Amino acid sequence: MNNNEYLIAGNDEHGLAPLATPGKRTPYISEIGRSFYENEFNKEAKRYFLEACKRQGFRVLDVKPSNYDVSLSTRAQIVNNKIPNLLVTFAYNGYGDGTKFNSVNGFEVIYSNLSPEREKSKVLANNILSFLDDGTKQRNRGVIKGNYYMLYAVSCPSVIVESGFMTNLLEAKRMMDPDFQKEVGEECCKGVCRYLGVTYKSSKNRNYPLIKKGSKGDIVNYLQYKLFSRLYNPGTIDGIFGNKTLEAVKLFQKDNGLVVDGIVGNKTWSKLKPIINS
Repeated sequence: MNNNEYLIAGNDEHGLAPLATPGKRTPYISEIGRSFYENEFNKEAKRYFLEACKRQGFRVLDVKPSNYDVSLSTRAQIVNNKIPNLLVTFAYNGYGDGTKFNSVNGFEVIYSNLSPEREKSKVLANNILSFLDDGTKQRNRGVIKGNYYMLYAVSCPSVIVESGFMTNLLEAKRMMDPDFQKEVGEECCKGVCRYLGVTYKSSKNRNYPLIKKGSKGDIVNYLQYKLFSRLYNPGTIDGIFGNKTLEAVKLFQKDNGLVVDGIVGNKTWSKLKPIINS
């Protein structure tokens, strides 16, 4: 088959509108004055995954393009109406009552024995897991069997990727890191490519220009998320380098032994860019 003959579906669990799905969030984080919501990670990891799939020449189906928590039955119907070659659902795990952080950690990929495409789903899960295992320094919890609706109610191979535990502080911080979100999306795409027998095409490297107060655009949006993932509050994530973002940059520079000038150049980027591993 040519790559454009494949239809790849992506789904993100839970939602943010009109209110975030109850309970699907980290414990309260005092440094930033709020919790991180599970769907803040899920929707971005799905977006990066679908972008990577488009780069391979695949056609893509975004099962839940809005921020609303669409019912599982509606999502399954969308998938079954379009009949994609496979479905990848993005989620983030939790452990305990959700009120405090604990040490449970790691990623896993889930498929269902009740799936009409059980064996293919298992192969897909193992392919994705192998690439996730090459990523950040996380515990590999393996391929897990689980009878979740989006695994058995769709007619195509289907897996759920649980990329970490939002009740683990380190993995909670990674949720908001755009580089971690992209890494998960790209690794899942690599797993899909291996499953389909297609050669993976890598993405271009990001450009890191010097930015300062008054700067605007995607790179400022990226900066704000990187600061948030390190528990520095840049204010509203809006792609505008204003006073709150300036304060967060200066505090980050001070804490990391950098010149405190509020200007994000090579030395500040070098501290911000890596995915958090400790």
